[in-house]
Amino acid sequence: MSFYEVQGIVLRRKKINTRDCYLSILTREMGRIEVFAA
Repeated sequence: MSFYEVQGIVLRRKKINTRDCYLSILTREMGRIEVFAA
């Protein structure tokens, strides 16, 4: 498990089920990243 601190804009939030979701985040440091949030 790695921890990154980035600043960005959430482009899209895709809900998988009641607890989990995917976030598409546009960041200045790393470009566009996909984040799995549980």
